[in-house]
Amino acid sequence: MNMYKVTHLGKQIRHDSDIDASILNPIARADARRSLLMDYVPFSGTDFWTAYELAWLDQDGMPKLAIADISVPCESKNIIESKSMKLYLNSFYKKKIENRQAVAEKIQFELSEAIGGVVTVKLFTLDAFRKGHPIKTQEGICLDNQRVEPIIFGPAPKILRTMGHKQISETLFSHLLRTICPVTSQPDWASIYVMYRGHSIDRDALFRYIISYREHSDFHEHCVERIFCDILNYCNPTELTVWARFLRRGGLDINPYRTNSGTYPPRIRETRQ
Repeated sequence: MNMYKVTHLGKQIRHDSDIDASILNPIARADARRSLLMDYVPFSGTDFWTAYELAWLDQDGMPKLAIADISVPCESKNIIESKSMKLYLNSFYKKKIENRQAVAEKIQFELSEAIGGVVTVKLFTLDAFRKGHPIKTQEGICLDNQRVEPIIFGPAPKILRTMGHKQISETLFSHLLRTICPVTSQPDWASIYVMYRGHSIDRDALFRYIISYREHSDFHEHCVERIFCDILNYCNPTELTVWARFLRRGGLDINPYRTNSGTYPPRIRETRQ
């Protein structure tokens, strides 16, 4: 049975001009975190959303558009189901709003209320966004050419392990993370980065673990937190960062970032974003 029943999937919605922030569907983070069996939250971080479908009207009725960069702290009470976010953002296209700053402030206030945390919203022109968010793959070692025995059903954290006693620092990544949306059952694809300091993580085991998510059903944010906690528990690195950049659906991409190092990621986009 689908545990996420309060969605707008498959339902006729009211006209866009009548939609407001009440359409947003908050989902408590605590429900998923209980399944991680951790006595505390071992990470900090942010969910970075990029919204490519945002438009509104100026005071003269002329259409304006922007790309929204939305930062949601992982300490917030809730995440937002993405279709409700799409409907909410698209409702602005017939609203007359004074200027771009007023649009950003309205979205920031209403999302903060729904999420139960302080959300940051920045709006960019297309040229400014292109310059400030270049398409670039994070430096590191790609695992995608590893030859391993795939695990059909997962996640399978018990296969994770370290090798040797030497402390190293490296970034490992894969473009083959695939999960299933718990609301729509549609596939979600992402590039995932594992940046750590500690004993060398077995690369074959990590790659097998990543592709074991191919049939796993959960939200982007919850998947990244599970991956972080599994690597922390089974490989015990002194520093760990897990960053997934999901492909956009419905004009939105979601990029959860979890770390215990206190660092923040560069503002880049992956090639498929």
